[in-house]
Amino acid sequence: MLGHEKLRVYQRALDFIAWRVDLLSKTTRKVAATEHLIRASESMVVNIAHGSDTWSPEERIHYAGIANGSALECAACLDILHVRGLIRTKPAVGKGMLREVVKMLIGWKTATENRVVEEPEDYNVLEDAPYFSHETLTAYQLALELTCWLDTYGRCAAFSKDLESKLDKHATSVVLNIAEGNGRFSFQEQSNFLDIAVRALVHTAALTDIVSVNSPAAATELLTGQQLMRRLSAAIKGLKESTTKHSKHSARTLSPKTRSPHTPSPPTRSPKTLSPHTRSPKTRSPSPQQLSQPIQPI
Repeated sequence: MLGHEKLRVYQRALDFIAWRVDLLSKTTRKVAATEHLIRASESMVVNIAHGSDTWSPEERIHYAGIANGSALECAACLDILHVRGLIRTKPAVGKGMLREVVKMLIGWKTATENRVVEEPEDYNVLEDAPYFSHETLTAYQLALELTCWLDTYGRCAAFSKDLESKLDKHATSVVLNIAEGNGRFSFQEQSNFLDIAVRALVHTAALTDIVSVNSPAAATELLTGQQLMRRLSAAIKGLKESTTKHSKHSARTLSPKTRSPHTPSPPTRSPKTLSPHTRSPKTRSPSPQQLSQPIQPI
């Protein structure tokens, strides 16, 4: 048995995959969130294994961050499938497993000086959120609402299968990038994911406008969606500004203003070593008075 196979966090992630397989076997309609759920759950397991296999604390935190983001992406996929009525089973069981994984990964992150320290007291996350902190974000809630609105819009407008697939793909991307970015441990990575979410939202808005050209009757419903997307855009940009502010504050906090006590000072000239341009104190030039005095005979 390899080292990562002994970890409880790894075994719990595998439990989620088994649950996911059973869940999707009962789903008749395949959407973008279905494929993302499969890929994200596999990414979660693989990155836990890679993180366990490295001795570098920096790499271990990096892999844990990817696994954590993938776990939150899985949770977001379940939310999308649930709010769109594509699964009959409530996602509470699966999200409960994911929450356990996230708690352990956060504990893993704090254990930067050991191989992996699996102590229950290290697995602390906020307990007041429904399951995960991203679920309380206005941007995330509006993004979920957008996926539901598109289903309504699809019943009013004439969609081609290709356009429907593209709308599903990009609207889903908005939700998942907000969730996954919130799970990354680096402020820079969080900001990057929010940038992707904004681009996906812009793409979604453009596609809905294309649909409206072919379906003038759906113009009223389109106005509802446009208002929703404007609110969502403002919420994501506000979230990004907050993330950027925290990132700059963190950078200032971490940047040492003085030399670390563990960092040796650069070599300095010994006070006993004279500069080549410094005259030896033992060598003195004679004064003019001394030069004018006669030399005493021996």
